[in-house]
Amino acid sequence: MRFGQLSVLTGLRYDIVRSDADSMNNGARTTGLDNQDRALSGSLGGLYEITPLLRPYANYARAFRAPGMRERYESGQRADGYYYAGSPEVEAEKAD
Repeated sequence: MRFGQLSVLTGLRYDIVRSDADSMNNGARTTGLDNQDRALSGSLGGLYEITPLLRPYANYARAFRAPGMRERYESGQRADGYYYAGSPEVEAEKAD
């Protein structure tokens, strides 16, 4: 949107990510494996044209990343030599 010398840009999204597994750790765990993450992410930015060559701006945004299936359910040795232990309780990442 443009209001004279001020331009405003907004964005909004709502994410729902569901995950589930029948078992993990070779069948050692079979319950508590379903998970759901929800997040409202958005951005708000403004640009003010003082002169054609001077246009300061500001921006605020929020990001969301749900854990992958490997992070939640798969445990084992990886190519980098480390052992990774999956956990269904891993929470989604949110950043401002």
